[in-house]
Amino acid sequence: MSSTKGKIRPDTVLRNLNNNPMKIPEIVAKAMRIRRSFSGVNNPMFGKSRPDLVLFNRSARDPLRRSDVIQKTRERNSIRNRGEGNPMYGRTPNYPKRRFVQEIEQFVRSTWEEAVCRYLQANKISYQYEKIRYYGTVNGRNVSWLPDLIIGDYVVEIKGALYDWQIEKYDAIIKANELKVIIITSKRYFEKAKRAAVFVVSFNDFEEELPSLLNKFIS
Repeated sequence: MSSTKGKIRPDTVLRNLNNNPMKIPEIVAKAMRIRRSFSGVNNPMFGKSRPDLVLFNRSARDPLRRSDVIQKTRERNSIRNRGEGNPMYGRTPNYPKRRFVQEIEQFVRSTWEEAVCRYLQANKISYQYEKIRYYGTVNGRNVSWLPDLIIGDYVVEIKGALYDWQIEKYDAIIKANELKVIIITSKRYFEKAKRAAVFVVSFNDFEEELPSLLNKFIS
């Protein structure tokens, strides 16, 4: 036996339709008279704005909601939070979150870092991961950098994307500390990375390009 719980019986639907008061001409006429009595100046909202529309229009005109203002605010906050203005200044970053890879017995922050570390271990190349922090100054503000890897006397940064402010920071710190740097990135950011690094290596080709470089570094 099928359950009718939560369902409306067909006979109930038919009964409700038949008993609908709006099918009675007298009631329909009365409803129309009431409706007309509230039209025009007789409407309590005549000459007024609906509160919900007022709120919507005010939000649309709010300058803080304009895309150009939002972008400028983001840029201003980004500049303010760089260097010592960043609450994470001088501390180990918590983003991207580190994860432990059992096969190489090490924490990494990305699949690119994992791939490079696997390669180094397979070729018995010693390295240190996020071991030494370097400091410098950009526009009078102290900045810091914790490179991904240290290989011999060289630092290696593995970056999928590079921004101008990062290059500016790297360049200042590299010069202040006389560092020898390799940046492993995508070909899209090659020219930008060359502004700060001694060598730039494509992640897609790092297994072919790194050996000749590392032979120079590890002697």
